[in-house]
Amino acid sequence: SALASSETKLSFKNGKLMLDVTLVPKMLQPGSTYYVVSGYDKVEAKAQNETSFAASLPFDVAENNQVYAVIETEEGSLQEKLPEIYVEQYLAIDIRSMSLEETDKKIVMDLTAVTEESAVFLKSLKEVSAVVLNGKNEEIRRLEMKESEVSLPDSEHDYGFAHKAFTVNLPEELYEMDLFKVIVKLKNYGVTMTSDEIYQYSKDGTEMNGVMGAGFRISFEE
Repeated sequence: SALASSETKLSFKNGKLMLDVTLVPKMLQPGSTYYVVSGYDKVEAKAQNETSFAASLPFDVAENNQVYAVIETEEGSLQEKLPEIYVEQYLAIDIRSMSLEETDKKIVMDLTAVTEESAVFLKSLKEVSAVVLNGKNEEIRRLEMKESEVSLPDSEHDYGFAHKAFTVNLPEELYEMDLFKVIVKLKNYGVTMTSDEIYQYSKDGTEMNGVMGAGFRISFEE
């Protein structure tokens, strides 16, 4: 390896998801130029100090983000594969609590960002939907969830980097169905995060009020 070390992390700039890469070569050769390549993007890494070089390039969430360092010298060029990048490394949001107010059928959901990158994702999050499914898991309705006042955890048990809360009222006509379920979708920066069931109702008296899974599955723009 021509590199002593490398570091990658996600950032959010001007509404876009970016990949920030820092390269530390083992040996600095005069006249060498350093690049970071991912897909069709090739960006020159600029000197940060006497030992490291940094570049920032767009992160395409829908593609396999294999990243390479390219060192061009007077003798030729050397390409080195960097560790693969997975969005799940950086984006993790948990449902910290979920409850249903019986009087007006209002779902109240508190979210926690588990990583620093998730905190940026959560703080700028505006598209939050409660998706209603029938017994065949087919979407029959999508309800916008509104941001509300968050119930913060006490400092001793607060593992999060950011917190937000959202609410939605379930229409009365849903309760005329034999069965319906509710899941939640978060959308931001081309990333869709989908929860497991947070609520289920059936006319036979079975009612589930809680969270089947604490986190969200990640997919990309539908």
